[in-house]
Amino acid sequence: MTDIERTVEYQPRNAHIESIQATKIKHTPLNGSSFDKNSDFIEFRIQPDNSWVDSPKTKLHVTFTPKDITATTGTAADFGIYSSPSVNSCFSRLECRIGGNLIENVLDYNRIFTQYNKIYSSSIQNQTNGSIEDLYSPSSIIGTESSAVGVKLNSTDANPPTGLVSRTCSIPLSLSNLFGPSARKAFPLALCKQVLTIRLYITSSVEEVIYSHGGSAAYDTAYGSANFSLSNVSLEMTHIRYPQMSLDRIREGMPREIVWDGVQTISSTSNIGYSSQERVILPNTSYSDVRNVVINQWYPTYAGNQVTLGCSALNGLYQAQLFLDGHPVSRNRPVGSVFSNLPTNSQSEIASSVISLNRPFRLYDDVNTQITISRSSATGATTQNFNLNNGGGGAAAEPFSIPAVSKPLVSVFAPANEKPVSPYFGLVGFDLTNNGDPSRDNVGHDCRGRQMVYQARQTNTIPNTEPNCVIQAILCVGVKYMLDRDAGIIRTIY
Repeated sequence: MTDIERTVEYQPRNAHIESIQATKIKHTPLNGSSFDKNSDFIEFRIQPDNSWVDSPKTKLHVTFTPKDITATTGTAADFGIYSSPSVNSCFSRLECRIGGNLIENVLDYNRIFTQYNKIYSSSIQNQTNGSIEDLYSPSSIIGTESSAVGVKLNSTDANPPTGLVSRTCSIPLSLSNLFGPSARKAFPLALCKQVLTIRLYITSSVEEVIYSHGGSAAYDTAYGSANFSLSNVSLEMTHIRYPQMSLDRIREGMPREIVWDGVQTISSTSNIGYSSQERVILPNTSYSDVRNVVINQWYPTYAGNQVTLGCSALNGLYQAQLFLDGHPVSRNRPVGSVFSNLPTNSQSEIASSVISLNRPFRLYDDVNTQITISRSSATGATTQNFNLNNGGGGAAAEPFSIPAVSKPLVSVFAPANEKPVSPYFGLVGFDLTNNGDPSRDNVGHDCRGRQMVYQARQTNTIPNTEPNCVIQAILCVGVKYMLDRDAGIIRTIY
């Protein structure tokens, strides 16, 4: 074939275009090399170039080290330091921007991750994943229906502990829909004209990251003060590059505006009491495509001898309902049991595939509405357990133990000496998807300008002098990303 014949040869618009290389690049932070609880955030800036980012392969590398552990005042008991379930516990917020446009914003990142991680994967799955190095204990230490089992971070218990241990971690940005495992598209860095900025905000509450206990001799021994260090930080991205001629062909075949679907997680927090029936108006719910809502709770006062992160106490919840403008949603019926003394009935609605237990959060729509609680197995029985003690359970004539405390003290869980806590975990899930056309994907409820109310029925003997728990509604909402090819800017439409 002559050169002239090659130039006039027919080329279809959808012809396969081969990339010339895929390069893994470790981007270092712009604002420092070591971070702790007093740092505001870690910032990465990625300049636009002729590449696409293979988003699901993005990893955050970091060395985690506890530091500045001070002795307990008023006691000489020795104690050890233990991690909350993941190094993700260090981050309170994820933010992605293109130029000045905020395209992804995940508030309460560590709280949302803790819940979703328990829904989608077990301790064994986390341990056998060759691409993830995190702060999880070996798979021989498995929590009852819980993957939130941390690791000991010192070699010798003392007051304060000695031999603090560093851990090198490599984790995905699990909750990012643009740069995490749930990304649907390669990120078009080649089509952007503004710098990409990714910020991970660091929590100032060290109690969310590490806790302490002294074993059976002194379970509730708390450190005086503590800190942690994040060093050797880098964000590894896989850049897929094309030759200039191929890149020009890609641009020519694109419309001026490109729109694709995505999902993001939204955090809505309020307070809930301990009475037999509670109603809570949920803020920050005005979105056009709310697909599901996950409810969890935590004790509002932090301390070093409490399992602050990874423990969701439902305080005797046996029935829940979600209302939108006064109308019940999620199949128009409450979840759980109508009898407070038959909590086992509260789990009858769960239906999920074993194959899909470990999946990205955008597929959470596939799980039916449910309440899930911990299962006690300390005595070999399969009794349901509503109190905070994973190894507890009701008496022979009682279906469950009525909770009398909401504070997640380490002594409530009574772990073995020099072992991490396997915390109590509970959640309530509402599936809000609906579909009148079987040929199309499910869509969520349009909640713009509407009031969402959560109603809970619960049985407990927790005194009303206790501070109200924080209740968090995690909304999975559908969004659309719009790329303006000429301006080189991406916008998010909620």
